[in-house]
Amino acid sequence: MSPLAEALRNRRNEIVRRWAERVRERLGEAGPAPALLDSLPQYVDALAAALEARGGPDAGEAARIAAEHGAQRSVLGIEVDQLVLEYRLLRQVVVEVARESTGVGADDVLALSDLLIEGAASALRAWSEERQAVLRRASTLLDLGDAFFELDRDWRFVRVNSNQERLSGKKRGETLGRNFWEIWPDLTRAGNPYWEEYHRVMDERVPREFDAYYAPLDLWAAVTAYPIEGGGIAVFFRDASPRKRAERRLAEALAVLEGIFASAPVGLALVDRELRYVRMNDALAALRGVRPEDVVGRTLREVFPALAAVLEPRYRQVLATGEPVLDVEFSSPMTSGPGWHLGSWFPIRDAAGEVFLVGAVVVDITRRKHDEEELRRAREFEQQLIGIASHDLRNPLGAVLFGASTLLSKEDLPDRHLRAVARIRSAAERATRLIHDLLDLTRARLTGSLPVQPRPVDLGTVVEGVVDELHGASGDRAIEVQRRGSLEGTWDPDRLAQLASNLLANALKYGRPDRPVRVELDGSAPDAVTLRVRNEGDPISPELLGRLFQPWERAGQQAGTAQGVGLGLFIVERIAAAHGGSARATSTAEDGTAFEVRLPRHASGG
Repeated sequence: MSPLAEALRNRRNEIVRRWAERVRERLGEAGPAPALLDSLPQYVDALAAALEARGGPDAGEAARIAAEHGAQRSVLGIEVDQLVLEYRLLRQVVVEVARESTGVGADDVLALSDLLIEGAASALRAWSEERQAVLRRASTLLDLGDAFFELDRDWRFVRVNSNQERLSGKKRGETLGRNFWEIWPDLTRAGNPYWEEYHRVMDERVPREFDAYYAPLDLWAAVTAYPIEGGGIAVFFRDASPRKRAERRLAEALAVLEGIFASAPVGLALVDRELRYVRMNDALAALRGVRPEDVVGRTLREVFPALAAVLEPRYRQVLATGEPVLDVEFSSPMTSGPGWHLGSWFPIRDAAGEVFLVGAVVVDITRRKHDEEELRRAREFEQQLIGIASHDLRNPLGAVLFGASTLLSKEDLPDRHLRAVARIRSAAERATRLIHDLLDLTRARLTGSLPVQPRPVDLGTVVEGVVDELHGASGDRAIEVQRRGSLEGTWDPDRLAQLASNLLANALKYGRPDRPVRVELDGSAPDAVTLRVRNEGDPISPELLGRLFQPWERAGQQAGTAQGVGLGLFIVERIAAAHGGSARATSTAEDGTAFEVRLPRHASGG
């Protein structure tokens, strides 16, 4: 080991202390900055290593550290004369220590002197390069349109560019040679960032960057200030008002978003790409029985292991595809017990368009699911009741009809008994029709439509057959039929007879008994046929008119007439729909009430 190298390491702290004292003696307050003092021990160690290496791989480390020192001093605004002085004083101290140490040869001292000269040269080169870089940056800022001015050590304007004139509203002649603080005295108030930052650059010789608002010009400025040779400062700034306004708008938008997140009545959450919670609002936390702050930074599986199998695939699907996943129902434990939720997941992208978060919206649908289940049970019971009642009544009613028909065929039946049997058969036929209507209602509720078996048929023939039957049952009530165009098509004739019978029975029941019921059959269109049944009478209210084709609704009540259960018009609409057609109703005091059924000529059976 080199004795001089060992002496440098052992007396490193003493070298640093001696050097700092001598620099302060010569420079006073302009002595070495703490950053240099902190790094000087490293430089002394590098000198020791270089002495031992003598051309080896560590020989250049001291020069590298010296170059860093030179660049650092340039940034701090230290002039080259001071830099040379500091290295000369360092050489004096190190040579003194070498001579004071035992066993140190002249060759080691000369080698150390050469290393110090090389280090000083490296520092000077780095100082010069950094100063040139500063000038290049300044030139770039000027080229980019930044405002620029230069102040001497007494705060007097030395240089001003055109952008400074434009932004400040003051010509060069108004500022050059004058004191900055005299021109803008309002900037001297305590706490003003211009005052504080400019003085820091001037006094501490360190560069500074800051944003500041100047109220008289309503201007936000992005300011960069450097110490320059001669003790002054150079200042570059640009109008940052658009950026600041955009930041303010963003802050306001984020505040609104935060308000929505906090007060939304639905659950909201954000997770990152590792499925760790970034945020959860109070509503979702309450559903899950946790505190929002307790889930942040933890994974979904860590917080809700029972839900991981259900929810993780939704989040991962959004991350993989970048597309939302909407309206997924899932069961979930809640603080109040088992529950149901409706979840949607959506991507949140960064400025580059990459998905970096996934948002979740969760709605508690437990009450709705309970209501749906109750409704399902009620409908199921209704269908079972109607189905059982209808089937159980058909057989005894068939026996009644058969017996009544048999009795009516006897020629020797007294007139008094004949009338009684006729009433029995009529009542049994009405009950049979009601059963058929109930069965149709059950089919429509269960399957959504009625079965039809279409085949070629003439609608006019079907309707006239129904009219003939009703003529016999309605006595002297007039039913007028008008035909126009071809009435041929492909339909289920039995279902159309049922439809026409329900419409005509309704018209006869609620129409004025002294006025005819009019039936219009219009086949003039090439692709459809229209059936209209009109009757005169009191108009149907608009409220009821909108519900006429729903089950259990009736068109109205006519004194002295029998009432049905309100399934006839519902079945009319279902038969029309089963053929691909439609049914509608109109009712006014002037034109009476009309039911219109439109049927495409060729219906598909089902």
